Amino acid sequence: MKSVEEHHHHHHLEHHEYRVYPSRWLVLVTVASLNVGVNTLLFSYSAVANDAARYFDKEPEDIDVLTTVALLTSLIVALVATWLVDTLGLR
Repeated sequence: MKSVEEHHHHHHLEHHEYRVYPSRWLVLVTVASLNVGVNTLLFSYSAVANDAARYFDKEPEDIDVLTTVALLTSLIVALVATWLVDTLGLR
């Protein structure tokens, strides 16, 4: 004979349905587009790093730090945002 917990767990797995909301596709496309845009901007710095370094009288590595900091910052913000959405939801 099954325990109440086993019966409830088994029953829950059989009848679970996922709902798909069209607005989630819009959010996905928007976030993906923003990520592509930001990464394109970050990687475009390498094309002008030498000119920027000469203009600001710095080493090219100093200019590269800006890209690295921006990339690391976006990763940290993405992790925090993911946790917040998972914890609090979008409502």
